[in-house]
Amino acid sequence: MPRRRFAAAFPQRCVRSDRRSAYLQWDLSLPEALRTETLLGLEVMLNAIQALIFSVLTLIFITLAIESHEHEEGHVADEAMETIHDTEASTLQPAH
Repeated sequence: MPRRRFAAAFPQRCVRSDRRSAYLQWDLSLPEALRTETLLGLEVMLNAIQALIFSVLTLIFITLAIESHEHEEGHVADEAMETIHDTEASTLQPAH
């Protein structure tokens, strides 16, 4: 598999994290490099969890926004029409 296709198969955040890890750990000892790798891996996992939470909250919001509100439909329009009718009745004077 060509190198570009192989890299494209992975999420960009993971590829960038691996590249950053390679640059940061070039001259570190093994224990320091493993510690750095663990922290960078946790950073990627934290970003994934944040994205999951955001997706779930977005799904909940959309579900609530499109959910049926049959018990609320028409009440505002009826009240507005009554107000308009009352206002017209009190302001209109018979022509003499």
